[in-house]
Amino acid sequence: MPSVPHGITRSRRELDNLNWQIVGCQALTATDVIAACFPGGSITGAPKIRAMEIITRIERCARQVYCGSIGYFGFDGTADTNIAIRTIMLTDGSAVFHAGSGITALSNPQAEYEETLAKAQRIFAAFEA
Repeated sequence: MPSVPHGITRSRRELDNLNWQIVGCQALTATDVIAACFPGGSITGAPKIRAMEIITRIERCARQVYCGSIGYFGFDGTADTNIAIRTIMLTDGSAVFHAGSGITALSNPQAEYEETLAKAQRIFAAFEA
């Protein structure tokens, strides 16, 4: 199955990474900023609260770290985090991972299903290597 690239557009230049420095209200900490953004809207959908209620109701198991956040908070107030997708949890000799796709009003259910399988296949391939 093909892999599913996300956020990369090939052109004459290749984009590897984007970095932003956000300067704002000094009264806020990195924890405040992350709490305000968490969970990511690209993961939950919109409207966020209602989408999270639906996810909780219809998903058969808890996401655990999947779609959560992994990162660090420095003693100097800095932070670096990411959303944990394509993440494998190793526990008691077992590997657990999740795969999914984004559903919108314009989604093609078969295409979304195939995208989910392609994402999962990349993780299976890592174990076969």
